[in-house]
Amino acid sequence: MIQGANLLVLLVAKATISEADFAFVLTNLAFAGIIGSVATMRLEVLVFQAQGITTYSAALLPSIAIGTVIVASYLANAIFAQIGAASLELSASAIPMIIGLGLSAILAFLFVQDKQLNALLAMRVVQAGMLALLVVALFARIGNLGGEKVLLFVGIGYAAPAFVGLIYVLIRVAPKRAADQPTFAPSYAMVKRSGLLTASTGVNSVYVNLPILAAAATQSAGFVADFGMIMRMFTAPITLIFQVFGRLFLAESIRWSLAKDKAMSALSRLVSKTMARSVVAYACIAPILLGVLFLFRTELDITNLAIAPFLFMAALGQCAINPVSQVRISLNDETAFLFFDFLRLVVLAVGLFVLASAIAFEIAFGLTALSLYTAYIFFIRFRIARQSRL
Repeated sequence: MIQGANLLVLLVAKATISEADFAFVLTNLAFAGIIGSVATMRLEVLVFQAQGITTYSAALLPSIAIGTVIVASYLANAIFAQIGAASLELSASAIPMIIGLGLSAILAFLFVQDKQLNALLAMRVVQAGMLALLVVALFARIGNLGGEKVLLFVGIGYAAPAFVGLIYVLIRVAPKRAADQPTFAPSYAMVKRSGLLTASTGVNSVYVNLPILAAAATQSAGFVADFGMIMRMFTAPITLIFQVFGRLFLAESIRWSLAKDKAMSALSRLVSKTMARSVVAYACIAPILLGVLFLFRTELDITNLAIAPFLFMAALGQCAINPVSQVRISLNDETAFLFFDFLRLVVLAVGLFVLASAIAFEIAFGLTALSLYTAYIFFIRFRIARQSRL
C-alpha cells in the first residue's frame, strides 16, 4: 500500500515538476533510504530480545539512535562537502523522511511482536493517505510545489503517522508494564551486534541506492530523472514479491536447516524454486510496467526510454535474489554474506564510476548488476554446499 502510494507520488511529480527538481527529489530519497535503513541501529530488535517484552527502552533507545545517526550523517556530509569530497548535497528537507523510515521500522517490529497488526495497518493506511493528499496537490498544482517541498511533504507523510504510533506505544506500555521498566543500558555484546547488523543493513542499502547517486554525480538532471523514475517503476513490485515469497522461503529454509537428513539438498532445491516463482511473478507484472512507461512517456516527460531494457535486466536479477538472500539466516553465515555484500558493492561502484566512463551509464549498470546477481546465485549455492560438508 505505502509503496504504491509512494510510486504514485513520483509518477505525478515526474509529470508536474522540473527535471532538476525531480532529480533532486530522487537523489535525496536515495540518501534518506540509506540513512533511514540504519538509523535505529537495529536496537528495537536487540532491546526487545534482551527484555522479552515491549518496554520504554525498546521504543525510546532506537528513537534516540535515529537522532544521533541523523546528526552524524549531516555532519559527515558537511565535512566532505567542505573538503571537496562530496559532489552531492544532503538536503535538510530529507530529515522528516529519515525520521519516518526509522520510526516506521521500530513500530513495524514492535507491533508485530505484540500482535498489534491493526495498529500497524492503521499507520500504513494513514501514511498512504497523506501521500495521496500530496498526489492531489501535485496534480492540481496547489502551492507551487518544487523539489524541496515535495521531498519535505513526502517525509512528513511518513513521519507524522509514525510519530503518533510511537506515542501510542508509549501510552500503551505505561499502565501495563510500568513495573517492568528497569533502567536499561546496552551491553558491550549488544553494541557489537548492533554494529554488525547496522553494517550489514547499510551495505545492502547503499548497494540498492548507489545507482541513482552515481547517476546524480555523473549524468545530467534529465537523465537522472528518467533513470530514477524507470528504476522506481521496475523495482516497485519487488517489495511485494519479497513479502510473499521471501517470508515463505525464510520459514521453510529455517525448518530445513534444523533437519538432519538431506537438509542442504532440500534447501538448495528450495532456493531454485523460490527464485523461479519470483521471476515468474515479476514477468507477469512487467508487461504492465512497460506498457505504462510506453503509453505515458509523453505525460511523464521521459526522453530516455531506451535505457529501460538495461534497467529491467537489473531489476529482474534483484527480484530473483532478494527473497533467497535471507538464506544467510538459515545457514547462520552472516559474516561470509556480509563480506560478499561488501565485495559486490565495491564491484558495482567500479562499474558505475569506471566502466561507465567507457560505455553508456545504463549499459554499464545493467551488465554489472546482472553479473553480480548471477555471482550471488553461485555464492549461495557454494555456501549451501559447504554447509552440507560440515
